[in-house]
Amino acid sequence: MKEDRLLIIDDDTQICELLKDIGESCGYIVSSVLNPVEFPNIYHDFNPTVMILDLSLSGKDGVELLRFLAENQCKCPIIILSGCDERIRSSAVRLGQSYGLKIPTHLPKPIDLSTLKKILAEFKVHTKETTPERLEKAIKNNELVLYYQPKILSKTDELSGVEILIRWQPPDGPMIYPDDFIPLAEKTNLIKELTYWVIDNAFKQKRAWIDSNLPLGIAVNLSPYLLNDLLLPDKIDELIKKHEIPIDNICFEITETGMLNKPEIAMDILTRLGIKGFKLSIDDFGTGYSSLVELHKMPFSELKIDKSFVMNLLKDEDAWIITRSIVDLGHNLGLTVVAEGVENEKIVEKLRNINCDMLQGYYFSKPIPIVEFNQWLKDKLDDQLRFKYGTKPL
Repeated sequence: MKEDRLLIIDDDTQICELLKDIGESCGYIVSSVLNPVEFPNIYHDFNPTVMILDLSLSGKDGVELLRFLAENQCKCPIIILSGCDERIRSSAVRLGQSYGLKIPTHLPKPIDLSTLKKILAEFKVHTKETTPERLEKAIKNNELVLYYQPKILSKTDELSGVEILIRWQPPDGPMIYPDDFIPLAEKTNLIKELTYWVIDNAFKQKRAWIDSNLPLGIAVNLSPYLLNDLLLPDKIDELIKKHEIPIDNICFEITETGMLNKPEIAMDILTRLGIKGFKLSIDDFGTGYSSLVELHKMPFSELKIDKSFVMNLLKDEDAWIITRSIVDLGHNLGLTVVAEGVENEKIVEKLRNINCDMLQGYYFSKPIPIVEFNQWLKDKLDDQLRFKYGTKPL
């Protein structure tokens, strides 16, 4: 089993000791760094699965360490814990995310112990080391499982469709989440086989819904590594014919950074998909450098606001301003705008008031497997497939 390893970077000895006690109580092996100059060597030797990083350090600041982590392709979650004001913490989070780092949250000092314990519990690994051989076997043996997260129309509260996500459920161990195997697949040719498995089974489920008179749209993520395969549109077309389903209301989501490597080939592929009638969505909008350029060039029909803005719009004025601006931009370009990361009804109301078209997030439902999704349909929707507010999410 892979160990849970927490690395703390803070130049305050007492805080390091406190965080170490919290980490160990959550089941982590813990190491700490007081002198940021020593951080690179300790980071490589310790190989953390989670980090807690202070922004204000003696000798170096946290931003310099974020830059180092990006250069070293760090994949583990980084929790920013700092006495800096919220605006600076939020800026550091956005900067780190623009570098490609996984920074799910930031916390102020003094430390809220219960919140930190909850976050550390969420990032426990509990998975075996993944290898290309294990992943290839998992694909062939159908150890992969599709999960479904609803997308709700804000004007009518109707269920518009679902985003389809993937999980890996080994027969001899706990579930493995995408962050632990997608990067491995992208480093090998397995990303193609994995993606086609997802599309094939997503189309199979759509066929089943059509047969049950449930006209749900589906959205599937396309890895950036597939946007250099000129045969991709033809292979997807073959799967459409195999399952005998209509192309309308099938959407492929692409992160904006996914088009930067070979933009001409990506444009070729996406244009062909658009000609065939597929919807195209630019995912995680607002976190990359080329947003406006890509929106202008590529044939997108949908724009998804990155959840880092949506989740924080009640407490971060900048996040709210950016969210409103993205909605206006999307509408001015004739795009459907989707907000990810909707976690409560107050966020729903604010997004509805600015005419955001579609909502997605834990307030409605976390991603769930098909059996739970079928139960969600019965429990959370009325006869017109409208979401019933006031019910607790699964």
